[in-house]
Amino acid sequence: MGEQRQNKNNGGNQHKGRRYQQQHEFTSFLDVVDERMKKNPSGGWRKMKNVRDAPPPKKITSIFDVLDHDDFNSTTSSSSPPSSIPKKNTQSLPPQTPSFESLQTKSIFDMFPSSSSNSSSTTTTTTTPSLSPNAYNTIQYEEYNSIITQIISSPKFSKRKNKSPHTQEFIQPILDWLLHPEPTCDYNYTPALSSSSSTDLRNLLEIQKETFASKTKLNPEQYKIAQGGLMATGDLVARRAKGADPIIIAWEKLKESGMCVGVGQNCLNTYLYVLSTSGGSGGSGGGSGILGRGGEGKSILDIMRQLDPSSEKEENEEVKEKKEEKESSKERKMSTAEEVATFHDLLYQPTEQSVSIRVKSLVNNGDAVGAEQLLNNFAASQPKDELRLRTYLPVLKLYCETKNISCALQLFQKMRFTKTCFLEPENYVLLLTSIAECGYFRSDSEPIKGAKELGYVHDSGPELFDELATEMSKEILEITSASARRLYNAFASGFKGQTMAQNLRMMHLLAAMTPENDVIADHDELVVSRVTVDGSTAQCPRTKATLRLILLEEDQRRQLHDSLLQGAESQYKDFLGTKKKDVAAAAKHLTNFANWLDTREGKPFTAIVDGANVAYYMQNFDQGKFNFHQLEFMVDALEKMNEHPLVILPNKYLSKHFHANTGSSNYKQTLNRREQAIIDKLTKGGKLYRCPPMCLDDYYWMLASVSDQTVSRNGIDLDVPPGNEEGRWPGTRPMLITNDQMRDHRLLDLMEARLFRRWYSCHIVNYNFTAFVDNECIDREIGFSTADFFSREIQGNPTPGYGTDTGSGTAWHFPISDWDADERLCIRIPSSKQNVHK
Repeated sequence: MGEQRQNKNNGGNQHKGRRYQQQHEFTSFLDVVDERMKKNPSGGWRKMKNVRDAPPPKKITSIFDVLDHDDFNSTTSSSSPPSSIPKKNTQSLPPQTPSFESLQTKSIFDMFPSSSSNSSSTTTTTTTPSLSPNAYNTIQYEEYNSIITQIISSPKFSKRKNKSPHTQEFIQPILDWLLHPEPTCDYNYTPALSSSSSTDLRNLLEIQKETFASKTKLNPEQYKIAQGGLMATGDLVARRAKGADPIIIAWEKLKESGMCVGVGQNCLNTYLYVLSTSGGSGGSGGGSGILGRGGEGKSILDIMRQLDPSSEKEENEEVKEKKEEKESSKERKMSTAEEVATFHDLLYQPTEQSVSIRVKSLVNNGDAVGAEQLLNNFAASQPKDELRLRTYLPVLKLYCETKNISCALQLFQKMRFTKTCFLEPENYVLLLTSIAECGYFRSDSEPIKGAKELGYVHDSGPELFDELATEMSKEILEITSASARRLYNAFASGFKGQTMAQNLRMMHLLAAMTPENDVIADHDELVVSRVTVDGSTAQCPRTKATLRLILLEEDQRRQLHDSLLQGAESQYKDFLGTKKKDVAAAAKHLTNFANWLDTREGKPFTAIVDGANVAYYMQNFDQGKFNFHQLEFMVDALEKMNEHPLVILPNKYLSKHFHANTGSSNYKQTLNRREQAIIDKLTKGGKLYRCPPMCLDDYYWMLASVSDQTVSRNGIDLDVPPGNEEGRWPGTRPMLITNDQMRDHRLLDLMEARLFRRWYSCHIVNYNFTAFVDNECIDREIGFSTADFFSREIQGNPTPGYGTDTGSGTAWHFPISDWDADERLCIRIPSSKQNVHK
């Protein structure tokens, strides 16, 4: 195919290297390399009819072997092309294909045009930073140059207060330095940073400032203007979310000039904000360009060595030593973010943000002990500034990854008791999986050092798992399916080789756990299974353990009651707008309702009815409306069950005319005589409470369900036990009659998630009946059901046949957020030490 194409620019040239004649058709540098590899040992060119005609090629391990070839060097270093190749051939190459004449350095990047050049014109040139060993990273400098150019172009840059602007002659030296693509003088702060001495750092900065002034000849006023430009750089980058690159160069400028003190703490905080939120090279310490400063970026040779590790053996000892020295120096080098944070902490008061950045850097270097010591020092010096999860978590992860379970457990306990450190489900799963993988939940395990000193009764075995799961159940409600898989694999790994775990097989992290509902686990079998708990008996199909409905404790009920009253005002403000008078009045009405419940005499209410929910039930049809007959039907049914009901209704439904919400926004309902009679009957019997105008009825029926009803109750326990002689519905009193699922409910913002879930499980009773058409109903039967038969939260229960002692076959059930409502992850560790090994 190559022999069929002709080079039009060669004219009558009869040179036999026809492939070379097609050089202008090469589409990449690798085509050129391919051609050079076919060059014969004598330095000339020869036509190859077949690949088999080629002499055995010299082993080439990298592109630089080609570039270093004597013939190649003689070709590229010459001022003219080889005599055997017409000069006009290389001159006629397309702009996108470099000729050998243009190769003056041994870098692959010199073979391609600059990304900033205009490909549509071969005459356009751009000014790019010098690629000297001390030059800043090119891409980072370009980003910095773009920002600083905007700053110095502003009239404010040279403006003086109450004076004429500075002259161009005065400003020019400042511009020259700010725009210079490499440092003008050396600087080294390693001794001060290593000693962690604030005094040493301040002295070094003062010396550097004098050195810089002597080198650049900037006077104090010019120095101050340049300093202001670098401060403005941080502000502009932070506002425009430009990334870390401009800040990295600006930081080098600050160090070079000794301005780190002069810019002030706010400037360093701004730099830290950008570096910690950009997720770029500032945080990781690497350059974002192709070549890092001083040649620290990876070259193509490094990449080729990774692809072909055997080529590493051919390096001579001198190259290896230089490489090891370079790698060692890179390991010791701080990232820009860590460096700024360290300067900040030595010059000013440390903050949680600066400490967090330094901790992450130490963790990246594998120094978990040093990172934790830094946390301890900060906590001791700043007792009011509590550390957050983001600062602790990297250290905990490193301890877990390195199997340092003792330190991980100690740190985790410290995190639990830090007020500003809010643990998430994944954090508990991380600790549990790490301990399980190391086998510490096995009965024959070695103890975890220091566990008992932390307050645990047991330092290994199934009993330790019970203690940790109990702690988790008090703070966490559920976990994800991904966490469930992690726990499964952790137990499969930690119990590998034991008879009790022979049913466990490692699963892919993306695989779905399949339910195991058909096989009852053996007495001595380790259970880590996805199960579906029976909705009517609350029994686990694998372990036969029975799950509980966990009730609100008395102090939790009071907490819920008070939080509703305290949070109602802010919720009313969102609902009613900014009218302070209306908001205050609405909150006062709710407080009056709470007081009325506590002080009223007579029988205590045992059933609170969400009146609007009942009246609208199944009324979304053509003749549907707000049906008072359904309300009357509900009250009568509850009284037949020996309950004393209270109906909560919004005030608008007790007016003569009101708009009904049955699907037609234009439907206006008018009360008839029978409906008015129902209202009068409920009011006269003390069974109806009208919510004042502009008040949310949700707060009223919810508050009523947790009210003490101090006077009317008179210390009597209103709850109804199962199997009572009166045949009443068993459960907590007062019960709340509603079918409101309360998903995304505004009340959720007022309560801690665990309190809401327990309140919902304990007090909510759902209903069903055939909808009324006006006052007619085909089937006047009503059914009731609890919202939950067992609590949707982590709980441990004894397994039948194991006894009731803690740790003796306790079955733990974890709700999974993305599984069905009745599905759980079941974990049970047998405590028997017999037959644990194959």
